[in-house]
Amino acid sequence: MSIERSAFVTQLARIKLFEENRGMNEDIRNARQIRPAAFRAHHDNQAFKNDSWFKHLEDSCSEPSNQRGKLSALDQVKQMLEELHSSFEMNQEMKQDMKRVTSCIRNGEIFLNDPARFFIREGDLIKRSNHVGRSTNYRFFLFSDMLVYAHKSSSRGDYKIHGELPLHLMKVVDDNGSVGKKQMKSFFIHHPHKSFLLSAAGPEMKKSWINDITLAINNELGRKARVEGARLASMSVDR
Repeated sequence: MSIERSAFVTQLARIKLFEENRGMNEDIRNARQIRPAAFRAHHDNQAFKNDSWFKHLEDSCSEPSNQRGKLSALDQVKQMLEELHSSFEMNQEMKQDMKRVTSCIRNGEIFLNDPARFFIREGDLIKRSNHVGRSTNYRFFLFSDMLVYAHKSSSRGDYKIHGELPLHLMKVVDDNGSVGKKQMKSFFIHHPHKSFLLSAAGPEMKKSWINDITLAINNELGRKARVEGARLASMSVDR
């Protein structure tokens, strides 16, 4: 592979690696950044050479006289660049969403500290405590890595945070163990820090919240697993 082509492919791998470890998921958008040392491990090991997109480029460009192969490689690069461009545009939209949402939350600018965090949805849910049995209406904000709930201040008009629950420790369960109208709208949040029952406006709203939270949990677990794998890889390179 020529020096120029090798450098170009390495840059493609760098951008793709960032997007993959950022935890982006198309399903979430339709409904952390990796450490530099971890990227160096990926880059130094040339791990991207095992990826299907790289193997296809290699095969297409292996024979200099193969014009059809070169055209196929150009089509593949064009498609990859279009996908990356769409991803960058989506990132800008997500940044705007984050700024809009965090501006409504008291001291919400702290949520902007993690460049990999993005906003998914918000809405009102009734929270029922397992300990005292009291029901309270809260505004819930679902981010890519945490669930935040808050109440609206009557004096300042913003939302004051009551709880922040990391998703990777969370489990969401439908309240279908008993029969009744309340159960049709309710679901449980189980977390080591706090567990409670939530009630939505109706069954469809409950279903959408359960689906979005579950999907966000799975994506956050996958992201953490990828980052941990990269961390272990960087340790093996440093030895």
